[in-house]
Amino acid sequence: IVEAVVREDETTDVLVIGGGGAGLTAAIAAREAGANVILVEKLSFLGGCSAMSGGVITRAAVESDGDNAMNAEELYAFLMETSENRADSAVVRKYIDTSIDTYNWIYDNMVQHPENVQRYPMIPESIVANRLPGRGSEIMGDIANYAYSVGADIRLEVTATDLIEENGKVIGAVVRYADGGEQKIYANGGVVLATGGFASSTEKLAQYSTPGADKVISYASAGTVGDGLDMAAKIGVKVSFTDDWDTCGGTTIANPLSAAGYDLSLLHNIMILNSEGKRFVDEANIQ
Repeated sequence: IVEAVVREDETTDVLVIGGGGAGLTAAIAAREAGANVILVEKLSFLGGCSAMSGGVITRAAVESDGDNAMNAEELYAFLMETSENRADSAVVRKYIDTSIDTYNWIYDNMVQHPENVQRYPMIPESIVANRLPGRGSEIMGDIANYAYSVGADIRLEVTATDLIEENGKVIGAVVRYADGGEQKIYANGGVVLATGGFASSTEKLAQYSTPGADKVISYASAGTVGDGLDMAAKIGVKVSFTDDWDTCGGTTIANPLSAAGYDLSLLHNIMILNSEGKRFVDEANIQ
């Protein structure tokens, strides 16, 4: 039996909860701005769903991409049209307008072998999307190493259980260590919730998503169970989604086919169409 260690309260500038792509880059940005950062990750490893992904980063075109590559305006128009204008236009705009700087920030500073970048085939081909040969695991490994190198205090197997609220403001969180001991960590500059979604929680899929979504086998990280939603709900935050929102989360086309006994090698010999009879994915990249 491991005896719980009694830990004193601690204060930092920024507390990041979650060690996936969002959490690690948030921690890095805060450190580069001069803040002291503590990042807690409940699993024994970093990366989250980002490490399990294809590691693809899509951005607006730069001059070296060629004349046929989608510039910022074209990419914005394409994404809004594809979403039938249901996507949050401000979020899409922000993403695209910062995509080149974000891409350069990661590839110029964190990626160890940017010379190995590969163009990822998209439909249409004019979309600029790149990745490393090692996909999500490679780029997240590089990002995690960089986070350590800039001095982020990263603590694995530490689970945030409750947010600490004072006068309507979140000022920290209660965390639990692997030995069962708890600690209060206060953050003078803010708390970043980067716990991901809830694709690995059948309960939340049934609660928030399409009827039957809880029957889908998810490819998401085992830690993606909606911790952030739970902590927010405890302090009275109302959790809601728009009528246009929906997800099965962390799934792929290959997943349900594989579960049904389909030979996935045949995917490279077929076309996958949507309800309008149009291709919407490059079948050669389905894993």
